[in-house]
Amino acid sequence: MSSFAVPKDRWQPDLSNRLADVLAEIGDAFGRFAERRVCGSWQGPSHLLPAARYSLLAGGKRLRPALVVLSAYATTDRPPATGDQLLSIAAAVEMIHTYSLIHDDLPCMDNDDRRRGAPTCHVVHGVPDATWAGTALLVGAFGSLSRGFSGTSRIPVAARVLGASAGLVGMVGGQWLDTELPGSGAPRAAFSEVHERKTSALIAGCCALGGLASSADDTTLDILHDYGRSLGLAFQAVDDLLDVTGDAEVMGKRAGKDAAAGKLTALAALGLDGAKRYADEMAARASACVAPLGGPATPLLQELTAYLGRRGH
Repeated sequence: MSSFAVPKDRWQPDLSNRLADVLAEIGDAFGRFAERRVCGSWQGPSHLLPAARYSLLAGGKRLRPALVVLSAYATTDRPPATGDQLLSIAAAVEMIHTYSLIHDDLPCMDNDDRRRGAPTCHVVHGVPDATWAGTALLVGAFGSLSRGFSGTSRIPVAARVLGASAGLVGMVGGQWLDTELPGSGAPRAAFSEVHERKTSALIAGCCALGGLASSADDTTLDILHDYGRSLGLAFQAVDDLLDVTGDAEVMGKRAGKDAAAGKLTALAALGLDGAKRYADEMAARASACVAPLGGPATPLLQELTAYLGRRGH
């Protein structure tokens, strides 16, 4: 049983801890918040709640909620957003991410039967309920986002950021390209576009939303967005490497599925050594982006970048 307290309005992570402990604290706080405020206030058809809850509370790295919270503390030690507001913003991006995983695993898409070490949502709850639960999470994310920015003038900007990150110019467009482009013979520009849209866009959006929650100026928002963009590119390249070199039991999903499906991965475009160099280059670029920021979470963002990069070696 975790010793972390249920998040209250003035909850904030202890940023003096080591990175692993900070990430664990944020993940635990997010899980409790999602159980209480997202699942606990579900107003849709009751038979869809188990499918949505199954995927949203399934664990995982909670990278995106952590990036929202850490980005808010990258420029100041006292963000104007309360703890509940930050977690509500974090819930919005995790709801978007969860919906994308549910739909990506469906038989009409990747037809995956394992996710995070457990059966996928449609395997447990059936294709119709999984499909509608994912759609409900997508739509509900914008309600959670508006609650996170309640009382501020930044709701329209935040909605545009999340919509662009998750929509046709971002994640959805990237996932569509991922299914359309061949795994070999495509130019490097195509590989970069797929990764930038399907993974990097939402990660960059998380960082920008954290900056908006801390009332950061436009220059700082650009820095955080650029950090997230480079981090997302490094993260996806490392994921591509792990699909070939990783252990399925450790990853919690099938290994080798991207190559088997002929996906346009970093390895397909750059080869093994080239993909490793590319991941390192993007990780170094991300770390350099946030170096000028003076908030207490800045070193943690840089350490997080280095950690994610090491996963591919």
